Amino acid sequence: MARDISTIITEMDDAQASETSLSSLNSTSQTAIYTLWKSITATVINYLEQLWDIFKVEIETTISKSAIGSGAWLTAQIKKFQYSATVPQVITLVDFAPSYITVDSTLQIITRSSVKTMANKTISVKVAKSEPPVALSALEISSLKGYLNDIGFAGTKTYTYSYTSDKFYLKANIYYNGQYASVISATVIAAIANYFANIPFDGTVKLLTLEDYIQAVPGVTDILLIDAGIRADTTAPASRTYMVSSETVNYPTYPTFAGYVVGETNAGETLADTLIFVAQ
Repeated sequence: MARDISTIITEMDDAQASETSLSSLNSTSQTAIYTLWKSITATVINYLEQLWDIFKVEIETTISKSAIGSGAWLTAQIKKFQYSATVPQVITLVDFAPSYITVDSTLQIITRSSVKTMANKTISVKVAKSEPPVALSALEISSLKGYLNDIGFAGTKTYTYSYTSDKFYLKANIYYNGQYASVISATVIAAIANYFANIPFDGTVKLLTLEDYIQAVPGVTDILLIDAGIRADTTAPASRTYMVSSETVNYPTYPTFAGYVVGETNAGETLADTLIFVAQ
């Protein structure tokens, strides 16, 4: 990390003080020739060290994306995957690096990806497309699997998944300043959706952060979580996992299954149905 100019000058002063032959250079003038040369030299050294820092970051970024089988490299390649419903997109190897003959960013459908190295040389890849994210279709998944097979490293097995969003059930008392009555429901639900959208893909739902998002809504004064549960889209609502049950916290954090989550969509259990707004 680049040293600041004052630190470099201090080191020069210390080095000078250790040389008895330079003891006569003791002027307090800021324009003394040796003082000016120290300042000039320290400034040049500072700029050089800043350039070294920048170059170091560039090198490390390049290495992290190099074709060495790293998770970062595979994640970068997944984002380059192209799909067309009418024209097959087939990669070729140019100097052993995978590439499309025609790179078309409009066909790069992957917007979310997670790569995890598992036991026995297996790799788990989880993806979603579009904004907001949705699951890939069966044909898109098949094409992606073929793509990953072609760029994969010898001796490894890649498993690829794409799921419909997890569903989050929330029953809570939201206490608010009554002056916000006309907008409080919509703004709280929007804040919850915003929190879900900001969870890193294949990340974890955190109750404390969820509460922070809700309490940041103008007009909200307090919140009481009564029940909070999460389920995979294919899991029945009755079988959801409860992070909070009857005001008791069971799991302060919980990993997503699909990689991303939205409010419960089951009839009668949506956020609009289950949030209780209490004016104060």
